[in-house]
Amino acid sequence: MASEFTQEELDKIKGDREFTPKYPGVTVRLVNENGNVFNLIGITILTMKRSGLNQETIDEFQSNVLSLGSYEEVLLKIMEWVTVK
Repeated sequence: MASEFTQEELDKIKGDREFTPKYPGVTVRLVNENGNVFNLIGITILTMKRSGLNQETIDEFQSNVLSLGSYEEVLLKIMEWVTVK
């Protein structure tokens, strides 16, 4: 079982980087969720759908994150696309 994704992990991954997400109006709440990378991707996709993003955009996001090689890369990519809390 994966551990909870924490604010400390988010801050560590984000570091000093400033993000202006592609879709700043879409806010994904990942802190205190199961930290399994596929769970975090799923939460992000569900939030994107609920926010009204079209399927083509969601498919592009999914293709992007599933091609990455590490947990940190996935989290950084999510932050490039949406606002993460």
